[in-house]
Amino acid sequence: MDHKVLGVKEWSDRWDTRQIGFHKTDIHAMLVAAIDRLIDNRPQVKILFPLCGKAVDMKWLYDQGHHVVGVEAVEKAILEFFSEQQLEYEQVKTPDEKFSVFQTKDGRLQLFMGDFYEFSDVHCGKIGAIWDRGALVAINVADREKYRDLLLGLMTDDCRHFLCTLDYDGHLYPGPPHNVSEEEIQRIYGDKCTIEKISEREDEGFRIDKSLPWLAERLHLLCLKKD
Repeated sequence: MDHKVLGVKEWSDRWDTRQIGFHKTDIHAMLVAAIDRLIDNRPQVKILFPLCGKAVDMKWLYDQGHHVVGVEAVEKAILEFFSEQQLEYEQVKTPDEKFSVFQTKDGRLQLFMGDFYEFSDVHCGKIGAIWDRGALVAINVADREKYRDLLLGLMTDDCRHFLCTLDYDGHLYPGPPHNVSEEEIQRIYGDKCTIEKISEREDEGFRIDKSLPWLAERLHLLCLKKD
């Protein structure tokens, strides 16, 4: 079965028609259980949420004193985040005008609206942590190397990258979310990063909904290899 290819318009249409089953109203349990591995005793970490939607995890980490950076193409998702989290914001443009930035008054939570593949450290500086819960599984499969290279260009030497993926028989469901096996993670990131599996569980609701015989949700920690 061929992987389904979606563009920004299709994702925007999903928000307009409320086809947003990927959005979760609870803080992700795998993140909560392993948060110390992500933060690693560092104060005020700058944490990137690629393709952030209106993830409630952003507010949770912001409340812990960290600097949260999200990138999202759909304005509706960003506006709903600030409304639902009852956060005041101001809107500015990046100097190159590639992104509109919706940010809290203290500047510690910034959501950049625009094309993720145009994002770089010019816009936000280097990143100390990444929480990818629904990005790699959402992007078009042909873009995985481009996505990886962008993230690698943002990471500080001590950046800690949490990658949460779904693995299932891709012949039975075209995605998104697309299946990402442990072998695929190794193929994409293995040359540049150490890879450690932190936890694994079954997403029974998704498995049943898509009539899949098995499904594994996995959390991996990726760190840049030392030269």
